[in-house]
Amino acid sequence: MRSTGRVWWRAGLAVGCLIGLAACDSLTGSADREEARVEIIPVGSASEVLLVTSTSFTVAADGVDLAQADTQLVSIPSDEIYRLNGENRFYVSVGPRAEGDTATVRMQVWIDGESWFADSRTLGADSTGTMTFVYRVRQPRL
Repeated sequence: MRSTGRVWWRAGLAVGCLIGLAACDSLTGSADREEARVEIIPVGSASEVLLVTSTSFTVAADGVDLAQADTQLVSIPSDEIYRLNGENRFYVSVGPRAEGDTATVRMQVWIDGESWFADSRTLGADSTGTMTFVYRVRQPRL
């Protein structure tokens, strides 16, 4: 009887490991990401913000190092989709259009239709300078 119990326990452990590996694959998000959607809505009277986006960056202990980025003045409200082209990372930062200005905005970010970030802040000289969101999936190394 004991040996039969051990066989079932080992079989259950093996099945559990296989299910765990499949779940880990979905948890790590190893599938390539298709798009990021960024919505910026003015909460106050702001009409433009400075928007920085990138899929080419590294994350270090002291912050984010942008290898390449797109910086533009954007009229708000704004609702844009950014193609990720298989990159499993996305950087977006929004700030006031010029130094000394302020802008109260709400920013929301979706990755492949799933909400990842939503916040409202007053950006500018007397408050937080920018609002930044960094999405990065760490790929397992073999």
